[in-house]
Amino acid sequence: MEEQFYPLLPEKLDEEVDFETPDVDDLDHSRDEILGVMSVLLNRKDSRQSFRKLWGLVDKETAGKLKGEFKDALLDYFERFLEISARIGPSAAQTSGGSPMLLANPASYGENFDPRGPYEPDLPGPPAKDHAGLWFLTNTALLIGAPPEKIRQTLYYRRSSELMEGFRIRDPYAVCAAYLLLERDGDVLVDLNMLTAAVVLCAERHLPWGADEAYSYAEPYGNGTPDLSLRYAYHPRENVEEEDLPDPDIEEGELLSEGQLFYLATGYALPRNQAPSDRLKNWFLEQGVPEGRAEALAWGAWFASYMDDLRAQRPMPFDVPDDFEDFLKSQDEELTELAEEASAEEADSAAQAAELTRQLKESRRALHEAEQGMRRLQERFRAMEADTLRDRAELSQLRETLFDLRGREGQPEDEAEAAIAFPYQTKRRIVAFGGHDTWRKAIRPMLPSVRFFDREMLPDINAIKGADAVWIQPNAISHPFYYRVIDMARKENISIRYFGFASARKCAEQLAADEMAAAE
Repeated sequence: MEEQFYPLLPEKLDEEVDFETPDVDDLDHSRDEILGVMSVLLNRKDSRQSFRKLWGLVDKETAGKLKGEFKDALLDYFERFLEISARIGPSAAQTSGGSPMLLANPASYGENFDPRGPYEPDLPGPPAKDHAGLWFLTNTALLIGAPPEKIRQTLYYRRSSELMEGFRIRDPYAVCAAYLLLERDGDVLVDLNMLTAAVVLCAERHLPWGADEAYSYAEPYGNGTPDLSLRYAYHPRENVEEEDLPDPDIEEGELLSEGQLFYLATGYALPRNQAPSDRLKNWFLEQGVPEGRAEALAWGAWFASYMDDLRAQRPMPFDVPDDFEDFLKSQDEELTELAEEASAEEADSAAQAAELTRQLKESRRALHEAEQGMRRLQERFRAMEADTLRDRAELSQLRETLFDLRGREGQPEDEAEAAIAFPYQTKRRIVAFGGHDTWRKAIRPMLPSVRFFDREMLPDINAIKGADAVWIQPNAISHPFYYRVIDMARKENISIRYFGFASARKCAEQLAADEMAAAE
């Protein structure tokens, strides 16, 4: 995804574009990435192709969910408007001028519009009383998030105030992104100007920077030491699913510290000389945040700042200094200064400046290549991690099969057969590979719903894609054939099982028992 995403961003920001960005830092994306995306979005009318390609990276399922969030918010708001129109009878003056929800801009109602106070359209009679629906629409952007007293004073009617106070945007990021997707697709929803503008403005008001500029009310952390005493008795998890990570090799009841528990849960070590800020927690409490949430937010502020500091000092995965990015930036500054001095003092400064410029470009190119290399290593690591998890799951299943086989040694055959009646119909879609021809001929009548493939038949990709489980009889299957089946199943994230017997009857019992256990 990164290889497709970064080439779509402009190499140089358009100086004519006005980037009205809030004073906020993002822990996931750099400011250059954010400004690059903003440049594409703000220039979407002139750079339609880049705009469409950028949104083309969003898969259909995600795009559908985003649009669904927008439609849900729009319908919620529209139903509140309709309730006001139905319960508080609109006057003839309110309905004679056309549908207010389709008017392009609140300012088009007259010259009395003031973004700092209630909007008063040029309509006969008191607008809050005689034109409740229109008044609700035009004042939404001004009242979202306002104190209840102000909402009630402005909207006049108690029910209008309740409907305004109850309007929420569950995911403002999704609503804002969905508007751009709808605009790209030419959806009619973007033309419901009054309603759409109200929902988008409400979504913006819900964003972290939607209240005002950022102010530092307190440092996110203070001096302190985490509790390193061994005083928490360890308890292993209960009912652990097979795909979950295993419990660590720690005896039950063994005493652990807070730092050890935190490391087990997250993989991070607590900072040794810092603690969450009490001053910041108290400020949250003063705003009415419950104590538990205030303490959690103080911890979140501490770790956000701590991880942000680590990100700025993160070593590169190459044989270069840890402060490689700072080193290259300092080289940029030094080389630029030398180039300016050379051009002023010597007549042949042009040649020296060209050499310095070349070095500057090489430094920038080295930084870019280092960043690209780091991204590639991260992708390789994620791929290796996914392969490792799949291998662990497969080894776990092999160990389980071996354990079951050992447990059944010496067990009378009629004891296992008593619980299973053949032919057995599986509820899940199962495909099987391997085994001698006589074995397949014997087992097929017992498991008619399972699709068995001949040894000479190449694996059916579509059959594996549509299966819930893949079973393998390893006593008669070639290595290339086996690995082709394994690779397909892993790619589609389909569970793999192994027959542990040569007998067709015992293999059928093994598969049926596994299906029964899966259905419980």
